[in-house]
Amino acid sequence: MSETFRYYTGTRERIIISACGSRGDVQPFVALAGGLQEAGYNVRVATNVNHVPFCEAMGVYGVPVFLNLDQAHSEPAMKARLNSHFMRKYAGEISRKTKEAWPIALKKKLALIKEFVPDILITSPQCNYEDVVIGATLHIPVLQAYLQAPFPSGNKISNLGEPAGIPHRWHLACATLLLHMFWSNQKSIKDPELLNQVPGCESNLMPSRLRVLMRYLMHPPAQMLVGSSTLLNPEGQKRSPDWHEDLQPKFCGPWVIPDSKQYGGNFGMAQSDQLQAFIEGGEAPVYIGWGAMNPTMGNAAEYMTCIAVRALMKAGCRGVIVSGFVSLSFDKLKGQADTDSMEVYAKKHILFMKSAPHEWLFPRCLCTLHHGGAGTTLAALRAGVPTIITPYALDQYDYAQVVKDTNTGIALGKFTKLTLEQIVQAIVECKTNACIQGNAAAMGEGLRSEDGVAVAVEAVEKFVKEDIKLNKYRTRMDDWKKDRAILERRSSMGCFGWCHRICWAVEPNNYLPTIRYYDA
Repeated sequence: MSETFRYYTGTRERIIISACGSRGDVQPFVALAGGLQEAGYNVRVATNVNHVPFCEAMGVYGVPVFLNLDQAHSEPAMKARLNSHFMRKYAGEISRKTKEAWPIALKKKLALIKEFVPDILITSPQCNYEDVVIGATLHIPVLQAYLQAPFPSGNKISNLGEPAGIPHRWHLACATLLLHMFWSNQKSIKDPELLNQVPGCESNLMPSRLRVLMRYLMHPPAQMLVGSSTLLNPEGQKRSPDWHEDLQPKFCGPWVIPDSKQYGGNFGMAQSDQLQAFIEGGEAPVYIGWGAMNPTMGNAAEYMTCIAVRALMKAGCRGVIVSGFVSLSFDKLKGQADTDSMEVYAKKHILFMKSAPHEWLFPRCLCTLHHGGAGTTLAALRAGVPTIITPYALDQYDYAQVVKDTNTGIALGKFTKLTLEQIVQAIVECKTNACIQGNAAAMGEGLRSEDGVAVAVEAVEKFVKEDIKLNKYRTRMDDWKKDRAILERRSSMGCFGWCHRICWAVEPNNYLPTIRYYDA
């Protein structure tokens, strides 16, 4: 790699997009990669082994780098954790598997970088840590990209799912704590192998002290891309008023696979004729799908299938139920006291699918009922029909709050605490409430008018022309390194210092050194 950041040479840049996680985590980045390719950029998507076929089906060059999640979840140890009733055991097993696979994943990513020689790294949240370190060490500009704005703010609930009505500074504290927990976990898993495989990265490892870390996150060296819309922000704000002026994320709009490309087995179109006939055969159905959500309860597949069918029966609605992570299916209705009645109803009024084309199906539904994942929620809101969210973890609570604030559907409580009656009532409310239906239609029209991929491509072009060509990115990286040196020489804030900052500081999200003297 060169000693300095590479410059624009008159041809389109080479870009590596790192995106790993569930299908819902990866699909928006595949849509972004497709848009960049159409604009002439040379793009590779470093992703999980099991997502490479999907990338190829979308015409995007996918590179198998990260853990095969489908295979990992099929192993006996993982299945035991899934049925343990304890999220901590499941999360611990995932962390263990990730740590085991990390040395090989890093080796593959570095091999890709060496072979492809990228001009830009675009990184998703799960890959931020290593890409920031690798980019700083190998002098490759890094663009951080998110599906929602994860930056601490007192204006909305954090991904911890704390009550919405608490003082706003408490939301800020929860979000800051969660960021610290995430980056600390990433540091503990990834630092040893980064030191082993990336020579010279020692000074670029992310700091362990929270204040120093927040200096980087809240005063980033480049504008961050967000594949979401300001229509989902409180009062349509473009940014939270308690963020520092250095933090100016670009809300692009949803990054969506075009409807014309949502075909084939990846979108359930192996059942296309069956789905078309079902839609045309009666009233608009309720879509039910919980995606990658796993409630870590005994017999989760049976419980979730049965509660979905019973809810449709009691609400008197037809339904499309998608298999999802826990494999909801007709045969999961066996062994119940009401099995016979559920099977009779399901054969006549319910279609079970392995996957479904959200962009095509959702607008044809009465409403959608799902876990609140980023991709599913944005597709549901774009459809212009009411949506019901049953959150379980992380950003699902945030999206549930969005639906509640915009009155575009119903935000229920945590899935594992829901009753059948609550789900039935939510479906009936979406079916009969004209106000919710009107708000959902207006939201859908607004979101469909946005071309999130095109806006993101323009942002990347601006980054190349202004930040890279004019050396702005390198200057900001130099400023970060100087500020880091200052902050690391200072004593830790301690518990009292953090309480004072969160509760009383005029600018709690300003982490710049008070006096910026750059002595050695």
